[in-house]
Amino acid sequence: MDIARLDGVLYVGMAVRGSPRAPARDLAVLRALRRHLAPLAVDQLVRNREQMALRASWSLTPREWEVARLAAQGLSNRRIADRLFVGVDTVKKHVSRVLDETGRTSRAQLAARWREWERFR
Repeated sequence: MDIARLDGVLYVGMAVRGSPRAPARDLAVLRALRRHLAPLAVDQLVRNREQMALRASWSLTPREWEVARLAAQGLSNRRIADRLFVGVDTVKKHVSRVLDETGRTSRAQLAARWREWERFR
């Protein structure tokens, strides 16, 4: 993975009060942290980029995202409606729109795609 091509910054640092220099032991700890955190930061940046690409490809409203998440979790239209304080017909319309937008034909397909998307969060 080419770190230079990733968008984002990881900064590990510290503030030292009353002294212009940090103790050598503290600097060694910071260097060790950097070595351990850098791969995690790269992984998170890759996941974030993939998540943003997916979000861009699915042009859903914030409410449709909520309905998609709940439908993917297996909630019925009635339970989604109760949780979001909307009518069942509204939920049905949102689910239909989500399925159309995501190119899925069933809630099971949506759930499978949602789990795949969740890996990138």
